[in-house]
Amino acid sequence: MKKNILLKSILLITVFTLITSIYLVINLRNSYTEEKIQELKNYTGFFETALNKSEYDDINMYLKDFDKNNEVRITVIRGSGEVVFDSDEDYRLMSNHSNREEVILALNEGEGIAKRFSNTVKKEMLYYGKYFEKNQEVFILRTAIPISSIYYFTKNILTNYIFIFLIGLGLTIFTAFSIINKLENNYKKIDDAISRINNEYYGEKLIIQDEEFKSLINNFNIMSGKISKKIETLEFENNSLNSIFKSMKDGVVVINDDKQIFYNNPIVKNLFNVENSLNERKLSDIVRNYELNKFIDLFYQEPKLLTSEIEINDKILQFTINSLKGYSNRFRTGAVLIIQDITEIRKLERIRSDFIGNVTHELKTPLTSIKGFIETLKNSENVDRKTEMRFYDIIELETERLSNLINDMLVLSEIETTKGKNIEYKVRKAVEEVVDLLSHLRREKNVDIIVNHSNNDIIIKGDRDRFKQMLINLIDNGIKYNNEGGYVEVSYEIKKDKLILKVKDSGIGIEEKDIDRIFERFYRADKSRNRGTGGTGLGLAIVKHIVKSFYGEVVINSELNKGTEIIIKIPTN
Repeated sequence: MKKNILLKSILLITVFTLITSIYLVINLRNSYTEEKIQELKNYTGFFETALNKSEYDDINMYLKDFDKNNEVRITVIRGSGEVVFDSDEDYRLMSNHSNREEVILALNEGEGIAKRFSNTVKKEMLYYGKYFEKNQEVFILRTAIPISSIYYFTKNILTNYIFIFLIGLGLTIFTAFSIINKLENNYKKIDDAISRINNEYYGEKLIIQDEEFKSLINNFNIMSGKISKKIETLEFENNSLNSIFKSMKDGVVVINDDKQIFYNNPIVKNLFNVENSLNERKLSDIVRNYELNKFIDLFYQEPKLLTSEIEINDKILQFTINSLKGYSNRFRTGAVLIIQDITEIRKLERIRSDFIGNVTHELKTPLTSIKGFIETLKNSENVDRKTEMRFYDIIELETERLSNLINDMLVLSEIETTKGKNIEYKVRKAVEEVVDLLSHLRREKNVDIIVNHSNNDIIIKGDRDRFKQMLINLIDNGIKYNNEGGYVEVSYEIKKDKLILKVKDSGIGIEEKDIDRIFERFYRADKSRNRGTGGTGLGLAIVKHIVKSFYGEVVINSELNKGTEIIIKIPTN
């Protein structure tokens, strides 16, 4: 760069200097020539005046004593071209001058100027001739000067000018070199700073002391600071948005004018069960669903807020689409699509609906029975004592069943709405207390309860009463839905900071299709699990919510007519 600028500067200066030099030399030479012509005119005028005042009739006699040392040559020529006097040569030997340019011009116009080589004096001469009359005789009074003096003048000017030019050129090159070095160093600093900004080193500051660069450097540093703050703000906002979008359980998809995906958060892939990148792909190419494609097309026909529920891949997804108008020039009719997986919500709504129906049914049945027997007793006068007592027993049984149902519902509500106690207790002691409590029930059913105690005296922290309630429900179910002569096995141990509690029975088991719903409220897997067992249909629902309050998980393994195993995993910390 330095070499290029220097060469261009030298070339520009040289061309400019040459043009200026030629112009000045031509003008100076013309001025010098005009000066010499004026000088010749002055000489001629002087001699003309002198001759007019002279008493001599013979011009030759008057001019014979003319100063030979004067560089101006004087020649007197008759109108016929005959030379009658010459200051430098013998006029008698000179040829007729009637054909000379200056003579012809002087005779015709009164004066004439000419430049040519003189054969007489063997020099390039500048001539000036003037018409002159003396004693009624026509003469041409001519003065001349060697042109060599003009050439010498021009040569001196050119020599001096070239010398000055070379000195000036040298100083110019030196000055230009210094300035270019300075500019190059400053340019390199600026270029390096810009390169670092391009490489994302924002907030770069420049320190250059040159006064000429002060405004530029100040503006650069202000610009760099603003860019740094802007980038920092954008990165913060972008990271915040990405963090928000990535942590969202809902899918977020940004679609451009061509219906191509411009952005999506990670959850979208899970919702659509895809693994490859979704960017720059159309939603219709990823999900082959007529309702979804129609939904998107409807929005692009008239961009406005739209919501629709569509079932895709066995999931119920709620799509909400809105316009991105004004977000960017790239999105004239682009859209943001929010995708919510509402499968569980719809499932819970169905469960809630079933629960209300089941509660109504469960409450209605014993109340109807109680009401019927009471009316029978009131309206029948001939009921014997034995029948009357049997009716009272049924009313008592239904009342107890109604009371148990209400109690279980209250327990379930209490578990869902309160945290419970948080105390330390021994698992062994809690298990033994529950087994003793249910000993009368196992004897009636002729079912053995086998307890495999861990070698360690395990202590956990939580609500002891809820833990016992969970055990009661599990063991109670294992006894109720067992075969006569069967068994219920209870075991527990610590594995990887978790209490693993297992309740296994040899009972009637559960069909595979019912396993996923067995923990729902009032759900009965089989008609054999009828109300004759005395259950309310809330036992396993209570177990599930107790385990959830312990931040644990429950797993059920069962096979029809081969028994059931329920595994509870509760963190000990």
